[in-house]
Amino acid sequence: MARQDRSGGSSAPWSAAACGLLGRGEVLQEVRHRLVEGSRVITVLGGPGAGKTAVVTAAADAARADGWLVLHAHGRTTEAMLGFSALLDLLDAPGAEDHGTVDLVASIRRRVLGSEGTGPTDALRLRRDVHQWLVTLAADRDLLVLLDDVHWLDPASWQVLAFVANRLAQSEVSFLLASRADAAPAGLEDHPVLHLPPLTGAESLELLDATCPGLDPVTRVSILERAAGNPLALLELGRVGAHDALPATVEAAFAADLPALPAETRRLLLLVAAGADDLAVLSRATSAGSVPHQLEPAEHAGLVRVHGTRVVFRHPLVESTVYGLASAAERRAAHGTLADAYAADGDRRIWHRAAAAVAPDEDVAAELMASADRMWMRGAQQEAADAVVRAAELTVDPDLRDERILIGVDMSPAIGHVHKMASVADRFRRHSTHPAVRARSAQVQAYALTQTMQQAAARDMLQRSLEEMIGLDDLAGWASLTSLATLTYRTGQGTGVLARWLQRYEETTLHDPEGHPLQAAAWAWIRAALDPLDPPSELLELFRAAPDHPTGTLPVSDIVVYDVLLGATGWLLDEHAVAVRRLTRAVELMQRADGSRHLAQPLMALGQVQFDLGRYDDADRTGRMLVDISEAEGLWYYRVVGRELRARVTAVRGDHREALRTIDALLAETESGQSASLEAVLMTGRAYALAGMGDHEGAYQDLRSLFGADGDPLHPHVSFLALADLVSAAVRVGRADEVVEVVRRAQGRVGTEPGPRIRRLLARARAQLSADPADADRLFDRAVREPGAADFPFEWASAQLEHGVWLRRQRRAADARGLLRTAQQVFTRIGASAWAAAAEAELRAAGVRSDDLGREPARWPDLTSQEREIVLLAATGLSNKEIGQALFLSPRTVGGHLYHAFPKLGVTSRNQLRDVVSELRED
Repeated sequence: MARQDRSGGSSAPWSAAACGLLGRGEVLQEVRHRLVEGSRVITVLGGPGAGKTAVVTAAADAARADGWLVLHAHGRTTEAMLGFSALLDLLDAPGAEDHGTVDLVASIRRRVLGSEGTGPTDALRLRRDVHQWLVTLAADRDLLVLLDDVHWLDPASWQVLAFVANRLAQSEVSFLLASRADAAPAGLEDHPVLHLPPLTGAESLELLDATCPGLDPVTRVSILERAAGNPLALLELGRVGAHDALPATVEAAFAADLPALPAETRRLLLLVAAGADDLAVLSRATSAGSVPHQLEPAEHAGLVRVHGTRVVFRHPLVESTVYGLASAAERRAAHGTLADAYAADGDRRIWHRAAAAVAPDEDVAAELMASADRMWMRGAQQEAADAVVRAAELTVDPDLRDERILIGVDMSPAIGHVHKMASVADRFRRHSTHPAVRARSAQVQAYALTQTMQQAAARDMLQRSLEEMIGLDDLAGWASLTSLATLTYRTGQGTGVLARWLQRYEETTLHDPEGHPLQAAAWAWIRAALDPLDPPSELLELFRAAPDHPTGTLPVSDIVVYDVLLGATGWLLDEHAVAVRRLTRAVELMQRADGSRHLAQPLMALGQVQFDLGRYDDADRTGRMLVDISEAEGLWYYRVVGRELRARVTAVRGDHREALRTIDALLAETESGQSASLEAVLMTGRAYALAGMGDHEGAYQDLRSLFGADGDPLHPHVSFLALADLVSAAVRVGRADEVVEVVRRAQGRVGTEPGPRIRRLLARARAQLSADPADADRLFDRAVREPGAADFPFEWASAQLEHGVWLRRQRRAADARGLLRTAQQVFTRIGASAWAAAAEAELRAAGVRSDDLGREPARWPDLTSQEREIVLLAATGLSNKEIGQALFLSPRTVGGHLYHAFPKLGVTSRNQLRDVVSELRED
């Protein structure tokens, strides 16, 4: 069907009068605005009975009237432990398939049901396919995904759907959610929420009089006071109060209806509340005749409705009231009955058996472990870990219980979502006295904490793990030691603690770098993190002698760890060519092994190296992958790093205001003093954005914040990488005197033999402050001409720009021109447009006419970041659909970007893109 203009549709179906909702007119119009013209994602929040379901249902009806396709799913407490139950509801919803999505829907369904038999489900691929399914459905008409009772959605479904909801830009898909929480659901914090206000006094009175006419004045006033504007309370208290004593609460109003029901009806209601809402299941669970007939009294009382084959409580409070009023024995009996009724559904059956268990039971525990295996293979990691937790609680044999706890601990990192991961690991640690279990649990807790801003707590937990691992598991201990090294680098603190632990492990554990390549790589990373500015000679020797491939037969995961550790070490040692090779190989190995959850660490290191080398397209692409994987796996810290990397590229590439908005948002999320390396790169990126906007005073202030008043660095490595930029900014705004002490202390800190990159940066800084022309010329010359300088194009071009400016001010314009011309060409080539413009201005000031600048059209820098990414993929031969799948865009949006990119590149068809891209890369 033809697409309607979203903003041009009639607002009539969205009026409160058309929807029959009292006092919700403004709410519905705000929902419409957000879905049609706003962020396309909005969550309606409110307490029980506030009318969330009524509002989102009315919005869905209005959307249908406007021609939208609506897919609906809602969370259920009884299915929260069943991975992907809500996603399967969406896949089965009317309209979920059309001729273009049949195969894709079938593939998604097979994976979430675990019927493909191809190994564990790849989290990122599943999310990409769900996104592509929804975008394809919306190709011809707008699509609304309605998720009610989000607080009860199963974790596996929610993680997929939240990921997709964050990637709806430039699509025709919208998400409307309802939740009892006080804030946006986890993962959607950047999207708007709409709190449902209580009805006003006049609105409450109108609703009460319309639904319960004839109430006596005293009862009427009491109901209005107790309901406090809650629509459900007004309806239920009014219903009961019309003919009986006024109940104290809504739950009491529902409870008042139960005693009058037949015993078998009450029993069926308890079975529904315990998790059986299907008539066929209820029929298997009872022998008392027709289930619909037995439910009729509850329907007449308004407690449930039967829709087709499904029984639905009028409100979740009815469900919780029915279940809560039953005795513990009645609830266990209900779950036992349902376990038999679900004989053909192994996962539902075992959870009901577990709920019915009153004591440890090995049969139940073994079935839970089998269910955990199935959930794990389907990609429902949190549900799998929950099953293992319950299995351990029901295990009789203490040794077997510890073995199962250890399995659960090893599952925990795959949960990804750090608060749940830490909670599971802590629970396992408290349930076991086994040393290996407690040590491994501490290691997992520390890993989870490193994904948050609780870096000090992570450091404490790592030290506990290190203590417990000694003599128990040396390899795991060295793994914890590398994590402590990473944490030490991030925080810029604790080098003394790390050095003491390294010495202790060297003295008390097997330390054979030649025979154990992983241990050698771990030692290299730890030593590099201890002092990146002054690495010991034996570290450089070990690093350069390390074999390209570790000897012996190692699993892919160990080879990846080997390359990541040495790649990260190479970055700190300024061995960037080796770092790129090793980190790229680690990423490729993980991609071939479908190990997306292990990609975050190599991608984080690779992105930093690519940025340093001026490979901004690669760095931006790596940052996007890091954000996607981090959101798919719930890795908060890596997500921030990925967003920061992309913002820093954007700051250099030209969209300075967008970069500034992103960086400021990330700074607001980052707790000061917890991750000095992250704070330092954020402030550096912010300075780039401000400099690009012409706010050089602001850029100076941000760069100055990388060093304390006494000159001590915020971070002992990252701060020094920005030293030359700080001095350049200070000179530009006339504050050179304020950074003399910073440079003097930096020179003393780096020692007599700093690495080549630090040596060049220090030369740049000193040159700009030197009062001796000969000394300044010599230092500038070192920064520009020393071997390896051109490997860092932004720094190299900056040094030439600074040298050229200095020469021009020394009245040596002829000497300046060559340096300024090279700077302008390099900045143009890498897309640093603001810096290229500055170099051009200096060239004109040095006497070069605009006609003689010899500047070729900056075709590649003229493209937006999104256009560059799409062009690079199109040049490899990918179709618009394939590009859309990779970048979470619709094929139509991809085509639009190519349409705008072609004239900028001087091409007329995608067949010409390969040659154009090759030429640009050669340049």
